[in-house]
Amino acid sequence: MYKSSPTISIFTNFNIDNEERFIRMKDSLSSFIGLEPDQWVINVRGKYKELVAEHLRSAIRSSINLTFLESKQGWHKDSRVISKDITSDIVFYWLEDHLCLVEPNLLRETINEMFNQKVDILPYSFYEQSSQDYSPLKTNYKGKFLKTFLFNKESRTLLKRKYGKEFYSVNLVCCFKREFFIRMINCNRPLLKRWPKKTPFDFEKKFQDINHIDFCSALPNTELFAAIDDDHFLPNYSLISRGKYPDRMSREKVMEIEYPKTYAGRIKAERSIQSLQFKFFNKIKTFLRRVLYTLNY
Repeated sequence: MYKSSPTISIFTNFNIDNEERFIRMKDSLSSFIGLEPDQWVINVRGKYKELVAEHLRSAIRSSINLTFLESKQGWHKDSRVISKDITSDIVFYWLEDHLCLVEPNLLRETINEMFNQKVDILPYSFYEQSSQDYSPLKTNYKGKFLKTFLFNKESRTLLKRKYGKEFYSVNLVCCFKREFFIRMINCNRPLLKRWPKKTPFDFEKKFQDINHIDFCSALPNTELFAAIDDDHFLPNYSLISRGKYPDRMSREKVMEIEYPKTYAGRIKAERSIQSLQFKFFNKIKTFLRRVLYTLNY
């Protein structure tokens, strides 16, 4: 039977550990709550989890599947447990530092078209960067709200030719067909982990991580969301850079608070003098770090 309007779940497993992150989470929720999804599946970690739970319960009219799971097994395995409660057609992965820029009906219509075109994954933020990233690919379908692209052997060859091995074909800031999301959350690649297990970043896949999987991706025709503080390699992209969000705390300060031994360390390394000797030892250091992350997974 044809189903033009899919059911939607908002899913997240986020860590709210400071006042600034809490404020951004509330602002993010307010920006898209009018979507009125069918299901909320939310796991909250961090010092502010009780305040977050209180706010969510007061702001969301429908029932919430709200948990506080934070096991020693890490984000990925905890998320697999939580995701078993998802029953919807579409999974919207909520990142609390992105704001919706459009009216709820436009967001809903875009998701409807995604569903009816059998799209597996739709990046909903970092619009300009995503448009640039997809530029080598042939458009498979262009509709009123989105255009689609096939990720197969041919497209992977084109992307590898342009970007080498650094292209991420699966990101967190996306809407997913439920079956595809469950497949990704249960995917153990990369085998050699890039990040500590308490972080969500190894959910994201470079195309060589899943080169055995063909899928349909899409880009919206309109910028739906934007990051609050992440310029994402594009000058003046973020809402703070555009002057459209209060600059209470810099991105560097937020990262320093939240990831003092990982992200902040990488930023410092990237700002170091990029001599050949430095690059060589940095590659060794990165490899050894990934081995350690994998052993601790």
